[in-house]
Amino acid sequence: MRGDALSCQETRVKIYLKAGGLLKDKLHPDIDQYTRALKVTGSPTLAEILESIGIQPGLVAFAMVENRLCRLDYRPKDGEVLSLHPPVSGG
Repeated sequence: MRGDALSCQETRVKIYLKAGGLLKDKLHPDIDQYTRALKVTGSPTLAEILESIGIQPGLVAFAMVENRLCRLDYRPKDGEVLSLHPPVSGG
């Protein structure tokens, strides 16, 4: 019976989001000046996580995890560090 109760519980994972520039201001870092720690329940996508903390996914041109590009439909795993990169602009 105990095993059934555990299987019904949702998984909680801790991830770390890193960003610079405009995204850093929206991220509200709490670990250092670029990094925010988050605990998420279930297995939300990166886009869903961003929306839950008030960042529009369209502000992220690309993201990286473990030096690999990942899409906004990526589902982060416990302990991962994801780097968020804004679109390039300038003149």
